[in-house]
Amino acid sequence: MARATDKVPDWLLERLSAGELAHAQATELRQRLRAQGEEYRLSALSASDAEILSALPPGRIVPEIERRVLCPPIVPDRPDPTACGPCWPCPRSRRAPPAWP
Repeated sequence: MARATDKVPDWLLERLSAGELAHAQATELRQRLRAQGEEYRLSALSASDAEILSALPPGRIVPEIERRVLCPPIVPDRPDPTACGPCWPCPRSRRAPPAWP
């Protein structure tokens, strides 16, 4: 169990900010931050999250992430540059999907 004087680690602060903690644990962490005069860390994290979300809105970013997951970039030294990996059908591939036994 952490002592009230222990600094709240960044990863735990991130979870608190994201609302991933149980109510009792969140309350205890907020009290620790207040006692240590470090409430500003939570405020700064929230401001940073808002800034990132305004610059990279999910509606614009999610489709790009999905595209990259489905079809990774072509690697120059691949034997067949039209095949971009195990994704079928792939918009980069001009071949039909392999026949599965």
